[in-house]
Amino acid sequence: MKDIEYLAFMHPDFDKLPAFPNLKAMFSRSAGVESFVQHPKLPKVPLGKVEPSGGDPMMTEYTVMHVLRLHRDMPGYQAAQAKKEWRRVPIVRPEQRRVGFLGFGMMAK
Repeated sequence: MKDIEYLAFMHPDFDKLPAFPNLKAMFSRSAGVESFVQHPKLPKVPLGKVEPSGGDPMMTEYTVMHVLRLHRDMPGYQAAQAKKEWRRVPIVRPEQRRVGFLGFGMMAK
């Protein structure tokens, strides 16, 4: 483990990882670090986020999927379907809605 200076990971389990005495930095490939930044065994080195230059395509797809899901009121249709109700509502055009982003990171750009 003495040869390892950099650590890249997706979902680390710091309880199972050995000590890296010469670690200089760590890099997370996954979104969100809330699950481990307070871990008592988190090495005391800089933590960076690694992502493709154009952003993470899977995060973009996930966001677009849920924007469209809510735009088309799929939860309302699913609830009506569960009650065996036919539901007719006016269709709202995309240009009639606003989608907001909190922050101006890669996703918002």
